[in-house]
Amino acid sequence: MKNLYILIIVLAFSTSSYSQTRSLNKFINHYKVQDNALAVNVPGFVLDLVGLSSKFIDEEDDEARELINLVKKISRIRLLIIDEEANVDPSDIKKLTSNLQNDNFEELLTVRSEGTSVKILIKENRNSIRNITALIQEDNSIFLMTLSGKFKIEDLKNMKMWEKAEINEKVLETL
Repeated sequence: MKNLYILIIVLAFSTSSYSQTRSLNKFINHYKVQDNALAVNVPGFVLDLVGLSSKFIDEEDDEARELINLVKKISRIRLLIIDEEANVDPSDIKKLTSNLQNDNFEELLTVRSEGTSVKILIKENRNSIRNITALIQEDNSIFLMTLSGKFKIEDLKNMKMWEKAEINEKVLETL
């Protein structure tokens, strides 16, 4: 009987974690079958290999160490790249964004410039970021990236690479 309770809890957890990104799954599954689309799924165990490479990084290279530590917190990366010749319905993009917001994703950043649109959305749970999703549109090309894991906002905010990237302080303050 005890095993039955454990099984029910595991199934409930796996179902709830799947439903958190149902809109992403639906969008990716719909468009990944197009001829001009590329879908990539990188599971956590592959990312663990990156963590093993940290032994070969110079002790003085703080940026590389920070990136390795960040990668260790990623449990999954999903990418969908659709080039210009694909037929992506603009209403599907609006629906995806709306559904993500209904799934408790918060819009962190939106940038529109010269025909390019960039949206970064995050999903938080108990003071940690569980998902970071970036959607980049240019003409009829789309790049969708979603990182699943467990990040602290301070992990992202305090990285030394921002100093060299000349990121506006106001943008970092929004994080």
